[in-house]
Amino acid sequence: MPAEDVLSVPLTGMGYLGQKEWVALSSERPTLLDGVSVGRSQERAAERTAASSVNVGGPALGSGEDALPEEPTNSSDAQVKGSDPQWQPLEITGHQLNPTDLFDHQTIRTLDGEQHPDWWPRDDSGYAISKRDLDFLGIDPVQIKWLATKEAPMGMTPELYDQFGTELLEALQRDGVPPDQVDIRLKGTGSGFFSGMHKELPRQEDTPDNPEAVKRMQEWFGDSVERPKRRPHDSMWRLGLESVPSDFDLDINSTRMIRAAREHWKERHPDCYPGDFMGGHGYLDKGAVKGTFPNLAGWTDRWENKLGREISVGAFESSGPINATKFGRSLSGHFRSTDWIIHNSDQPWAERSKRQAQSWLSEYWNHSQALIQRGELGPKTAPTMLELHTQADRMATVAYAGQDEQFMEHVRNQTVQKAVFQAGQLGVDNAKLPSHPAQFLSASKEEKKRYAASMRPGRTPNSGKPADTTKTAPRPQRRLSPPGSGGAKPSPTGNSRHNQDQQEGTDIER
Repeated sequence: MPAEDVLSVPLTGMGYLGQKEWVALSSERPTLLDGVSVGRSQERAAERTAASSVNVGGPALGSGEDALPEEPTNSSDAQVKGSDPQWQPLEITGHQLNPTDLFDHQTIRTLDGEQHPDWWPRDDSGYAISKRDLDFLGIDPVQIKWLATKEAPMGMTPELYDQFGTELLEALQRDGVPPDQVDIRLKGTGSGFFSGMHKELPRQEDTPDNPEAVKRMQEWFGDSVERPKRRPHDSMWRLGLESVPSDFDLDINSTRMIRAAREHWKERHPDCYPGDFMGGHGYLDKGAVKGTFPNLAGWTDRWENKLGREISVGAFESSGPINATKFGRSLSGHFRSTDWIIHNSDQPWAERSKRQAQSWLSEYWNHSQALIQRGELGPKTAPTMLELHTQADRMATVAYAGQDEQFMEHVRNQTVQKAVFQAGQLGVDNAKLPSHPAQFLSASKEEKKRYAASMRPGRTPNSGKPADTTKTAPRPQRRLSPPGSGGAKPSPTGNSRHNQDQQEGTDIER
């Protein structure tokens, strides 16, 4: 082979999600390249996630434990396999949505056929999940709320998720992996509801040999052409096309773990991993993980039994999975800002309640602004928004703990927002109201007078700081008691953030 056709990179491994399209060259000793295997069946290979079991690089111990699970089948035998009591997922039912809770309120309206909020689950074709889908899949709507707020992934309650993450970090620490040396992310339908673009939801014509699946598709969709392009959570299992429900895909990114695993197998079974230790696919296979980290393996077994779902663990270098988009691929498991992060040094598990509160506040401001811009703030909706206003102040004590300046900015914004909600309750034309506090706070004196006249008929704006702001505002909490996980930081001043250096501080009189 001409030298220019050979690419050698001194990394732990080269490869892409087990597709074996690149060559693995060991960096530990000279390597003879005596063959190249190029995978041609890309669609089939791509269906294995980065955390799935693989058939390359496995330990040659003679036990059948690391063999690949059977591929999904279109035969009706999948029904029988799915009856295994080990894989009966946890039932989450009977939770009532609270109309005065922000996300519950939006969920109720969405399921009633109103506009979908930005956080509502959609696949890459734009299809948004509907009540029909949730009914067929056996999913309680409260799980969509928990997913959006990151209180819990699909298939868990917030209480279970709290135990799940806490015990996972404890298990890793007992295996010698401290919290500051690991980045843990949840992938797959557990965190995104829909599968990736490499997995399309089959249609009736795709399963001619499985009449039971065809029947179930008819029950689900009827004659409607409106259906998801990608596979929703548990959909293949509910259709009888797979023998197990959707699993949890965990990416554990830690160079310390990779080094520990390499030393473990080198000392105990030096012949198990000839050549590249990572097998050319960039992550440890299941056997290497279980053999090196017994506490993690025990945690996995316990939680599989507790949740009734498989847990696939993939261990990567600290930099995470390779960014395959740089090689022209649309499918890639590299780090993204939208990832469901369970824990890393920037977003510690112990601070998840703060992030959750920040996410809630961000959605509160977005929802309020959109409601006013649509002209829907009125006598019917304003009482709910005033309830949310009170809840936002409680959230702010957690979201801005130890951040007095940000907390006082929240108080200033809330003073304006309350006046707007009260005006809406009186039936004031929304076009005369600021859709966001920033519109009032950054307005000219004349504009503020016009806004104030609409928000407080018969009163004039007070150009100074409200006298009771400091006295009545709740103080940020210094200590947190985290119940869930977080999301994006709040944006209390929307698209035109108020300049905190501005000293005018003009507010509406309470």
